[in-house]
Amino acid sequence: MDLENLPVNPWTILGAGLTFLFVFLFLYRRRIIYVFDILCVQALMQAAACTMALFWIHDVGMQWQFFASQAAFTAGFLLVRRPQPSRAPLRWDPSRTTDLELTTFLLFLVVAGANLWMGATAGFPLFANDPTVAKVDAFSGGLGIVKRIDEAPMIFLGAASLLLSLHGRRKWVFRVIFVISVILSVLGGSKGSLLTTVFLFVYLMGRPDILSKRLVGLFKYGCGLMIAAGSVLSLFILGAGEGGMPAAFQALAFRILLYGDVILYYYQPAVHQFFSHFTALDFIPYALNPILGELRLVPYQTPLGYQMVNYTLNAGDELASILGPNTTFFVAGNIFFGSVLGVVYCGFVGWAFAKVRSMFLTSRTSDPGRLAVLLTMAIMIATLAIEVPLFTANVFDTFLFVSGCYIVAKVILLACSGEETVIGLSLRPQP
Repeated sequence: MDLENLPVNPWTILGAGLTFLFVFLFLYRRRIIYVFDILCVQALMQAAACTMALFWIHDVGMQWQFFASQAAFTAGFLLVRRPQPSRAPLRWDPSRTTDLELTTFLLFLVVAGANLWMGATAGFPLFANDPTVAKVDAFSGGLGIVKRIDEAPMIFLGAASLLLSLHGRRKWVFRVIFVISVILSVLGGSKGSLLTTVFLFVYLMGRPDILSKRLVGLFKYGCGLMIAAGSVLSLFILGAGEGGMPAAFQALAFRILLYGDVILYYYQPAVHQFFSHFTALDFIPYALNPILGELRLVPYQTPLGYQMVNYTLNAGDELASILGPNTTFFVAGNIFFGSVLGVVYCGFVGWAFAKVRSMFLTSRTSDPGRLAVLLTMAIMIATLAIEVPLFTANVFDTFLFVSGCYIVAKVILLACSGEETVIGLSLRPQP
């Protein structure tokens, strides 16, 4: 797609997009913590999708169903009561803090070791001639496990090390770990690698019981620096792949618009018919496929976005894997639950998004490990609206690696302390 192939004047599209963005930001305004909140990204994605739908969906019934899905998601989100974080200082259980410190350190060793292995064998994608291609090719030949580690478990590592760098007993150790984890994310070649760090900062800015006013000011400054660095990084990566900075700016603008690219492929009567065999009973296998596939219990399914591209363009698997869009909440709802219940599904996704955010922002737990999990989930829940299998895969991978490190940490602490139990189970031989 380029400027000459747009169906209407680019300025008309820009005007419509800004109007939709204003509407969503206005509706979410009381829930937004700061300008760089992940909720603002969700508003941008919805605005881009609505803009695409306005100009690319030509069937009136499909258009009404699409906008009803957007309205349901927003209504579901707003149904959750606005979080009211406590201002009383949060006190952590010392023993739980020790658990989190050792678990985080062990997870850091896993993440750093995996990335150094990738760097030594395939090279870091950021330094490739085309980082966009390299970040896919680099994770082949047995390195797929590194990609999974660099996604959800890396988020937990950032969340836990950031919390411990603020209120742990070894603050400087975990500040170093946090910085190294950010660097490793950037070396992976992802254009949005710094955004996760920004979202971590913003969520903590919504917790006055964790951050003082002085730290909130520093975090705002840090968010601005990382957004600027992330923009430069995005332009560098796109420029390497697109052939120069002018093309990179145009590509970046289209990337924002194409948050709604699924509309180009799905909202056609023939494509609707192609997916009509799916029912609500197929949703659970679809959502759990990444987990069951990783356990080798079932074969991996071809993503629905790839199937759309294959059917629409007869593109073949290689091109479909490049062009295949995410199956966002409004499409997944329509495919598996139909025109009416699909709208209800969209409302549930919006409600879940807001509920998980609220759970972190209002939690008064004295267990910093639980707080780190809630912070991780508050970021990962956004993927539920983007692609359900991506969300379930992230949750499973986080559980797999973090719980493994936690068990090892408890065994080490048991060995060092001479206690009789670990994770509630006696390790003393029974008579």
